[in-house]
Amino acid sequence: MGRMRSSIFKRELTPSRVLIFGYASLILIGTVLLAIPASSSRAAGRASLVDAYFTASSAICVTGLIVRDTQHDFSPLGKAILLVLMQIGGLGYMTLATSFSLLLRRRISLKERLVTSEGLGQLTLEDLGKFALKVFIVTAVLELVGGAILALRFSMAGIPVPRSLAFGLFHSVSAFCNAGFSVFSRNLSGFTDDALISFTVMSLFIVGGLGFIVLRDLYRRLIKRSVKRLSEHTKLVLVVTSILLLLGFTGVLLLENGRAMAGLSVKTKLIASLFQGATPRTAGFSTLNIGSLAAPTLFLMVFFMFIGASPGGTGGGIKTTTFGSALMKLYSVLSGRAHVSAFGRSLSEFVTTRALVLILAGILIVTMGTGLLLVSEGQAIARKGFLGVLFEEVSAFGTVGLSVGSYTRTQTSLSHDFTPFGKVVIALTMLAGRVGPLTVGVAVVLRQRKEVFVYPEGRVMIG
Repeated sequence: MGRMRSSIFKRELTPSRVLIFGYASLILIGTVLLAIPASSSRAAGRASLVDAYFTASSAICVTGLIVRDTQHDFSPLGKAILLVLMQIGGLGYMTLATSFSLLLRRRISLKERLVTSEGLGQLTLEDLGKFALKVFIVTAVLELVGGAILALRFSMAGIPVPRSLAFGLFHSVSAFCNAGFSVFSRNLSGFTDDALISFTVMSLFIVGGLGFIVLRDLYRRLIKRSVKRLSEHTKLVLVVTSILLLLGFTGVLLLENGRAMAGLSVKTKLIASLFQGATPRTAGFSTLNIGSLAAPTLFLMVFFMFIGASPGGTGGGIKTTTFGSALMKLYSVLSGRAHVSAFGRSLSEFVTTRALVLILAGILIVTMGTGLLLVSEGQAIARKGFLGVLFEEVSAFGTVGLSVGSYTRTQTSLSHDFTPFGKVVIALTMLAGRVGPLTVGVAVVLRQRKEVFVYPEGRVMIG
C-alpha cells in the first residue's frame, strides 16, 4: 500500500509542479536569509517575515517591486543575498543545476531535462544539457562585460572604485535578469541624461528578455553561419519586440513630452523615452518618476507589462510570441482564412489555441489578484486610485517591478502600503508570472487524461 502511494505521488510530480515547488522552496530559503538581522542595516532594523517573503519573491521572480529601500534598509550581506537570488531566478534554478552537473561531469536525468526544458521554454530535449551550460556561460560573460562598463561610468561619476565595482555588477545582473532592483533609492532617476548607463542597462535587459533560444539562433545565423535562415520563433520574437519597442518609445515621447519630461533637453527626452518605453517589457528600471506619469502613459505601460518578455528569457508576462500568435489568429478569423500563417509557414491550431488560452489565463490571474486587492487595500485605492492598484498587480504578473510608488515612503513600491494579505497576493502573482500562467494551470489540474473518444459536435452561437 505504501509503495502504491509513493508511486502515485511520484507520478503526480509533473515538471510543472517540480518547477513551481522549486521556486517556492527558493523563496522560502530567501525569506529566511533576508529575515536574519545581519541582512538588514542597523538603522532599518530586522525585516518582518512578510517583508522578507515579499522581497525574496520579488528577487527570485526577477520582478523588482520593493517594500524596503534596497540602498538604506539592507546591509552589504542583504544586497549580496538579493544578487544571488536574482541570478538564480533569472537563469532558472534548474538551468544552473544542470550547468554545474555538466561541469562536474554528472549524468543528467530525464526528469531534470524535462524540468529544465519547462523553465527555459526549450522546444526539444536534444542537447538540453549543453544548451543550459551555454546559457550559463553567455550570461556570465554578458553580465561581467555590462558590469565593467557600468562600474567605469559610476567611478567617473565620483563613486569610489570598490563601490563602483559592486554597484556595476549588481545593476548588470539585475538588468540582464530583468529584475529591476537598484542599489540607488531613486532607481536610475539620477542618470536620466546619461546615455552610456541608459544604453548599457537597456541592452542588457532587452537581450535577456529576448530568450536564449533566440540568441542561439542569431549566433548560428549571423556569426557561425551554420544555418541559412532564422527559425519562425526567432523571427516572430524579433518582429513583435521591435514593434513594441517602437510603440513604447513613441508613446512615452508623445504623452510625456510636456509633462514628466518638461524642461529636459531634446537629447535627454529621446534617451528617457527610449529607455522608459522599453523597460515596461519586464525590466522594471526607471529613469523617470513613474508616479508623475499621466494616466494614458500608465495604461500603455499596463499593456506592455502584461505582454512581457519572450519565451526562454528572463522576464514574465504572457510573452511576445503569445501576443503575436493571437494577433495573427485574429487577423486570420477576420479575413476568413482557414489557416494562420507567418513568414511563409503555417502555425498549427495547437499553437494558436495555446496562445489564446494563455492570454485568458493571464487575464484571470490579474483579475483575481486585482479583485482581492480591491477588497483588502481600500486606503491604497483612495490614495492612488484603481489604476495605481491595477498597475501594481500587472507589474507583478509581468515580473516588471515598476510602480506608481508608496504614499508613505517614496523610495518604495505601492506594495509597501499594502496590508500583509495584499503583499502575499502580489507575491503569489509574481510567482505565477515567473513560471507562466499555463504552468500554474497544469500544476493545479490533478491529472491530465488523454481523450479516448470524442462527443458529437454541438452548436453554440459566439459573439
